[in-house]
Amino acid sequence: MSLLKRYSANEAEKIIGVSRNLFPLLRKVGLLKGSRIGKYWKYDEEELNNFVRAVRGYDLETEESIRFYAPYILAGEESRKKAA
Repeated sequence: MSLLKRYSANEAEKIIGVSRNLFPLLRKVGLLKGSRIGKYWKYDEEELNNFVRAVRGYDLETEESIRFYAPYILAGEESRKKAA
């Protein structure tokens, strides 16, 4: 059994290459999943990898683009889960 590394929000922002301003929005729209531990959010390595894989090819540089593409990205995730 391997233990996954958990990252703080600051570390996760750097890993996935998203600005500090947009990072909470990714969680709010459901693109990024994390766990709240006390007052801090933690992100599993696997979830970060899933996020990077799911958003490959999408321009998520602005709040508007995140809100626009989120339903398409989430729909793609669901179809991949059903196919597996």
